[in-house]
Amino acid sequence: MKNKFKFLSYLLFFIIISSLLLLNVYGVSRNRIDIGDNNHSFSFSASYDPNITLYSITSDNNTTLQTTEGTSFNAIRDDRIMTVDDINDCNNEVISGNYGITYDDIEGDPSYSYNCHSYAWYDRSESNVYWINIPNVFIDDVHCSDELTESQLQPDDIVTYWSYGWYADNDGNPCYGYYCTHSAVVESIENNIIVCISKWGQYGLYRHDIDKVPDEYKYNGEIDTKYYRYTQDEHSLSIDEDNGESGHTFVCTAEKTVNGVHKTCSYTTECDGEFTVTSVNSSYHRIYCSNCYYSEYVDHDLYIYSAAYEDYVVKCHDCSYTIECTEEPEYIDGDETGHWVDCTCGCYSFYEEHDYNYMPLLSNDSNRLYYHIATCRVCTGTHYLAHNWVNDVGGDYMCTLCGVSEDSVPGIMSLPDPELEAYLASLSGEELEEFIASLPEDQVARVTAL
Repeated sequence: MKNKFKFLSYLLFFIIISSLLLLNVYGVSRNRIDIGDNNHSFSFSASYDPNITLYSITSDNNTTLQTTEGTSFNAIRDDRIMTVDDINDCNNEVISGNYGITYDDIEGDPSYSYNCHSYAWYDRSESNVYWINIPNVFIDDVHCSDELTESQLQPDDIVTYWSYGWYADNDGNPCYGYYCTHSAVVESIENNIIVCISKWGQYGLYRHDIDKVPDEYKYNGEIDTKYYRYTQDEHSLSIDEDNGESGHTFVCTAEKTVNGVHKTCSYTTECDGEFTVTSVNSSYHRIYCSNCYYSEYVDHDLYIYSAAYEDYVVKCHDCSYTIECTEEPEYIDGDETGHWVDCTCGCYSFYEEHDYNYMPLLSNDSNRLYYHIATCRVCTGTHYLAHNWVNDVGGDYMCTLCGVSEDSVPGIMSLPDPELEAYLASLSGEELEEFIASLPEDQVARVTAL
């Protein structure tokens, strides 16, 4: 009998504790702010509460939105209209609180439709109708900066407030842990005073000092803040491909490492308009598309147009920029690819590819098999470059640049492995791929093994 009574006691105790936990988890009374009578009860909480009961999310009010990067997430839409009396009650409650807020600091009326995270991260207009429980999906977006320091803050940056406790994720699942309770937009920074604008749950959109927020947003009575910079629906576009008369393609260059994983934005867009190129100054010109309004400043692509009667005319390949100079240019060897063309008076300087003349090495040179001499006709720079071997008509190998063939040097594949390996190591990645592609199938395995 005692055991049965003891079991029933434990069972009753378990039911009571479970009920209390459920009341806390599902927020039956959590974060309510009573404003005068039992008929009005609103929430500062960032978590959506259609009936002032947290996490009561149904498929009828769920919707799918996207971050700038294109990541989809769930949000909530509530089309209920708050009465004028409720709006006044909410504002009066805030103004009478210890927040330093006056009627002049009210930037938007209380409403059920959107909350702080939605305003700060998704849409900063009063026509916003979406409620977002947590902003983690935005913080992980490639268009969001890494965490900023307070000294890096600028207007329009976002202040996030953090605490530990129960919250609902964007799928409506109850969770417990360290989470973002509130998001605010920086309006101004003067004399080390940070002024923000934020939506307070179902209350209004208010201007306030960074530390003047409801206790629901704090951790143990103190604010725990992190700062971010996020671009809403703005991509860092760069020309990926100029398709000439058929248009051009843009890609977004935004990238970020999140939890050790490097992410890039997959956004691309195409335009069928043509670029207009306008000369700006001696250093660069402007390309402009009247169709998509893309504009970019680009360095001139200079070249010597003519050199006659001691006058040197230099033009840009892409725009109308032209310069005439009587000073003779200097040609300075740069690397294996090209050289610099510098005017002695300093009016221009540009890089151009070598104009090579290729010659085989002497017949007694042990490197004759691997390299030939490339001498630029313009700057006289000399470089040893690897042969460009191809299959000759007779199945032998011949360099298309200097003319060396198997008639003058041993066939490449007839070399012992050490010498063959040395030759392969002298090739660039692209040259090696071309060399392997030129081999018969029975010899590819040998090269691959080396």
